[in-house]
Amino acid sequence: MDFLEKEDPGRKDGKNGHFAGLQRFGDDQGTALWTVLTNKKEIEDAIQKRTKQFEEEEERTQNERNRQQNETHEEILETEEVPTLTSEEMNTNQTRNTPKDMVTEEVDTRNNVVASEEIVELTKAAKEATASAKEATASAKEATAAAKEATAAAKEATEAVSASSAGKACCAIM
Repeated sequence: MDFLEKEDPGRKDGKNGHFAGLQRFGDDQGTALWTVLTNKKEIEDAIQKRTKQFEEEEERTQNERNRQQNETHEEILETEEVPTLTSEEMNTNQTRNTPKDMVTEEVDTRNNVVASEEIVELTKAAKEATASAKEATASAKEATAAAKEATAAAKEATEAVSASSAGKACCAIM
């Protein structure tokens, strides 16, 4: 006899059940979840609860990292003297590599990253606006062409009516 058929609660006594008493729930994307829960609502609630716990823990961890980093930066800024450069040093573009300079560089880099992300978003918005303007221009051109065709048709109809009226007038005189 197969060990699983004998010992596995899901397959014991001839049952064709789940592995080790766990049920497998999957989705269309290939994700599988093995659980002892049987009610789909319970499973969804448990997933939501765990997701919330994970997000809270991640936020606490990130906040702690930020706090520690800020404390380190503050300590560096408090203990380091601000270097002054002579005009000769400024002219030769010599840089200092002190912890305070590194903190300042890191802050500048973060600001540049934020600015770059904003530029990317603004560029996307500008491209979308340009595409919308091009579509509006194309629609306006089509409307203008249709109006020209309608004007030409109206002119032809007016000329036809005028010619017809002139012909009737000639016939009436005879």
